[in-house]
Amino acid sequence: MRRTVHLWLLLALGLLVAAPGSVAFAQQPPAATAPAAAAPAASQAGTVSLLDLGYNDYTAQGLAPRFEAYFPGPGQATKLPATLTLVMTHSPQLDAGRSAIRIEWNGVPVYTEALGTDSASPNIVTRKIQIDAARVQPGLNRMSALFLLALPNDGSCPDESNPSRVATVLQGSSVSYGVPVSLIKPDLNLGTF
Repeated sequence: MRRTVHLWLLLALGLLVAAPGSVAFAQQPPAATAPAAAAPAASQAGTVSLLDLGYNDYTAQGLAPRFEAYFPGPGQATKLPATLTLVMTHSPQLDAGRSAIRIEWNGVPVYTEALGTDSASPNIVTRKIQIDAARVQPGLNRMSALFLLALPNDGSCPDESNPSRVATVLQGSSVSYGVPVSLIKPDLNLGTF
């Protein structure tokens, strides 16, 4: 019994010493307020890159990988066309006759290209893709890159983990509307609990 009392006293003393000031018996408001969310930054040229949005280079691996990115729209200036600048490269081992990339804008296919030798590594290619004004949303716009990465020796059961089955969309890929675009940086400060 005496040993149990000593253990409880040591435990209570340890809690008070380990975290002074963190034990409270009543709810109190936080001492400092969280900083206000930053005002949206504006892209003066009306061009927003994947890098501006915090994306890194995306390396697609496997037989049919998919990459999606969300670009801010032109805001209230609706009915504006967009230009998507796609910067990419891929493995030179891909079968040019059976490998391709398809770009969708808000779920609608807007571009397809066979992945040939001109866009194979070490080459980095840039493609300008025009997007009709009817396809551009004033808020968020989803860009999807769908790949088919085939190898010449693929049989009826291809090895999806083959390291030669690779393509990359670079973070320099961008969209341009011709008007300034607001870049909203989210405030991830959740405060204290």
